[in-house]
Amino acid sequence: MKGLYAKQNGYWYFQPPKQRGEPRPKAIALGTRDELDAITLARSQADRHAAVVAETAGTLREILPRYCEAKDEDAKKTKQVRKQVLGSFAELMGNPRLADIDGKMLKEWRRKLRQTGGGLATDKPVSPSTLTSYLIVLKAMLNWAVEQGLIRSNPVRELGKGHTTVRVTRSQRFIERDKRDELLAEPCRDYIGLILHLGFFAGLRDGEMLACNPDWIWIADDGKSGSLTVQDTKIKLIDGSVSWWRAKGKRARVIPLDPRLIAFLKNYGMRRPFFIAPDKPQWPTGDTKRFDAKKALKNHGIKCGVPDLAFHILRHSFGTHLSMAGLQMNQIAALLGDTIGVTERHYIGFSQAKASSLKGL
Repeated sequence: MKGLYAKQNGYWYFQPPKQRGEPRPKAIALGTRDELDAITLARSQADRHAAVVAETAGTLREILPRYCEAKDEDAKKTKQVRKQVLGSFAELMGNPRLADIDGKMLKEWRRKLRQTGGGLATDKPVSPSTLTSYLIVLKAMLNWAVEQGLIRSNPVRELGKGHTTVRVTRSQRFIERDKRDELLAEPCRDYIGLILHLGFFAGLRDGEMLACNPDWIWIADDGKSGSLTVQDTKIKLIDGSVSWWRAKGKRARVIPLDPRLIAFLKNYGMRRPFFIAPDKPQWPTGDTKRFDAKKALKNHGIKCGVPDLAFHILRHSFGTHLSMAGLQMNQIAALLGDTIGVTERHYIGFSQAKASSLKGL
């Protein structure tokens, strides 16, 4: 009989068959050295195992390993969120069969998440926008199930498009030129002004702004042109050791200096060793930031009617304005340090499809 075997001590064991996508079941000790008794006991265990498999066939937990295997090439964070969301759905809804999932069950799941959080990270209620993102995760899984012939239709689609429409995120937003000029004109702390200029006119990431130092800057003798080179930078950690801040990408990228950024830097002063918070030159560790300006930046935005002002919106505004001015996608990608694919996804919709320069942005 398949799966039946004896160990050196003479006792017989039965190994239940492995289901696709599931870990191999543990061997069952039959507690006998008699082969005929072992065969009878093994058949009983096999029948019991088959009954359990039949009972769980087609359920979310039974299908989920196959789905995760099919999407194994996705990013690590994506796979973690998927496992968390779908696991919560299976737990809260009693591990339903895919064919039994309907609009009523989906609404009940959303209601439980709104009330208790559904055990996802915390017990706090889940916000409406996060609920929408969870529903999108479930929708993708059920779309796959339809393609595999496991179910006939996706019940999430029956809820209507509004339930799976994500609001515009910070990464998709940008600041119009008039509002940008208002943010720059509003009085603020000098380092907030620096952040605004480095974001709007150089498109730096927040980590790049913190590591930015005078060695990155070159300004011509006439003071009318210059460049900023994002490059690997040696830093001193708080424990006294020395490490390196590594720029994203394989090589340093050079960004032409906008005249407005040059003028600001001249007034700001070439502070060492870093532009932002020069009195805090040491970094806690090689992976954390030595200074957090998010709250101050947000407060400045609130004064100017931009309540969700953040580092990435400044950077995204830089890329969007470049696209509106007519720069090619490969030029924008080089200035931002992104791939052409990422750049096209964010900015090609704003392109005028004509060549231009940085002047006048």
